[in-house]
Amino acid sequence: MIPPRSMQQSRDVAGPMPSKHQPAIAAALPCRTIGRLMSGPALPFVLLSLALGPRLAAEASAAAPAASPTASKSAPTESTAPATPTAPAAPTATAAPAQPPAAAPTEPSDAPKTGSALHRGTKALEAGRAAEAVAAFSEAIEADPKDAAAHVGRGRALVQLGEFPRAMRDLNKAVELDPSNARWWCQRGEARLQADDEDGALADFARAIELDPKLPDVYVARAALYFDRSDYHRAAADETRVIQLRPDDPQAYIQRAETYRLAQRLTEALADLTRADELRPNDPRIVGERAAVSLQLGRYDEGMKLLRRAIELNDGDVGRDYRPHRQTELSAEAMRHGREQVERMLRDRPPMAQFAEQAAFLRDWAARKFAGEDVGEPVFWDSTPPTDSDAEHIAPTPGKPGRIMIDLNYQHGPRRGRPRTFEELWSRAVFELHNIGLAVHFVRLHREAQEGKITKRQFVFEMWKHEEQTMQLSRAFYLNLFLPFAAREKLSTDPDLWFALHWQAVSDEMLDRIDRSQYPWRPYARQYDWQRFWALYQQGEIRRAMRLLEGVLDEPQHPTDRAEAYLWLGRCRLELGRPAEAIELIDQCLRLDPNHPQAAPLRRAAEAALRRGQKP
Repeated sequence: MIPPRSMQQSRDVAGPMPSKHQPAIAAALPCRTIGRLMSGPALPFVLLSLALGPRLAAEASAAAPAASPTASKSAPTESTAPATPTAPAAPTATAAPAQPPAAAPTEPSDAPKTGSALHRGTKALEAGRAAEAVAAFSEAIEADPKDAAAHVGRGRALVQLGEFPRAMRDLNKAVELDPSNARWWCQRGEARLQADDEDGALADFARAIELDPKLPDVYVARAALYFDRSDYHRAAADETRVIQLRPDDPQAYIQRAETYRLAQRLTEALADLTRADELRPNDPRIVGERAAVSLQLGRYDEGMKLLRRAIELNDGDVGRDYRPHRQTELSAEAMRHGREQVERMLRDRPPMAQFAEQAAFLRDWAARKFAGEDVGEPVFWDSTPPTDSDAEHIAPTPGKPGRIMIDLNYQHGPRRGRPRTFEELWSRAVFELHNIGLAVHFVRLHREAQEGKITKRQFVFEMWKHEEQTMQLSRAFYLNLFLPFAAREKLSTDPDLWFALHWQAVSDEMLDRIDRSQYPWRPYARQYDWQRFWALYQQGEIRRAMRLLEGVLDEPQHPTDRAEAYLWLGRCRLELGRPAEAIELIDQCLRLDPNHPQAAPLRRAAEAALRRGQKP
């Protein structure tokens, strides 16, 4: 699924990196291809069937059940849409007559032998260990330079590492060695898409379809490209073709329903989701999306019933036993503080003050949270616009109370500058007031990261797990408090704001399958790096701190904090008495961020040190 636009990020609690360099979750996963990569019960086989073709995928199928169609990973793209081919005929909500399901893949005679380099590369790629996969496929290529599958495997692994020029050389070689293999063209198209070459991707997809018009994966991949361009007509046409080829695949209906939903073809979306629910019953994602579309259609009773069922089906969902309030006695002084913060919030964010008496339950709930019901100490409203996302919280630390911030206006997109609605603002307030209740965990994790007590992977997983819990609490609030109010007042509602379209499983296995340029690796892996850097810097281990930041610069999938890394590398060089090198690094920072507030003063200090010919 597409990650909901309301996904928010808790702000970092310590470290040198200004919060403007921590990307919001919403920005981390904006595109269809990533969302689709995360769905389906048998992800490894999906990846390999597209990336490596039947020869290698057949072996993977022994360890995974039959998979639903999905596109390979693709980085978010923001380029303007180039010329596109003539649109296919408009799709209808009804799929083509059912066809017999495709036979299960069987292992071909030339499948790689267990333990071979090709086999090891396949397994490493399946597990998301891209560097290990590159080494194994390189060994296979050295043994047989004309093995197209090995070139594709290495190219796919290099794409995961962000090494697009090298990846394209391998994928070009695969197409050259085996130009009649539609899968190689499809895979090269996916790589081109990640490199922001949409025209090249479309050309490769078209060639793959010429070679094999019955290859569902290429239609899935091209639909994802069209979807990311908001070209829902073409996306739905390709998705209809997938359904014609795989009429009993629930994932195909889920994907087309997603397209229909965003195209405001809600009745057709609901029909597709109902069919998906029949094909894959008791899937919380499908039931939850049925609930969301029903609510968008104004069918409150049906939507609430389905949403409750989805939460019950969702393994480990903390919203199952949701209680809006704790059995906590709050003092009169604490409640007075809570009500004052709510009044200030409504004064600073006027749309939140709508529906005065009807929405009193929202203000009463928020007053108890500001009073410290969950945190154990008062929480403050901060009218400062957040810097990372639509809403943020600052965790309480000794001597500094916790606070929440919500952005009044849109900062991006066609609505930039316009005020947010009553529901948008309250959904963010509810999220952050739940999120700050888990602040003790966020603070602990950042402290343990600084002290080196947990690994980067452990940090990412735990941050992800706790923020997922906040989403589940917000969704339960929506079901139990907000939706009954919306039904009474006959208000249109956006379930996406409340994570009714977010049903991602949090597990070690899933974490290993997620592209490391995407949430939760981004932003939490980088937060971990900065916590470790800050600890080393504070301890005076300047050279070790520098090596860590140099590694940060070697990771192209995290572009947002490169300016900050250059700045601190410059500061470290200056402290080591190397002002000329410091100036070069600070200039790199300024080229990336000309308005960085710390860069100009630091450069002046380096220039002065250079003139003195001594340490500052």
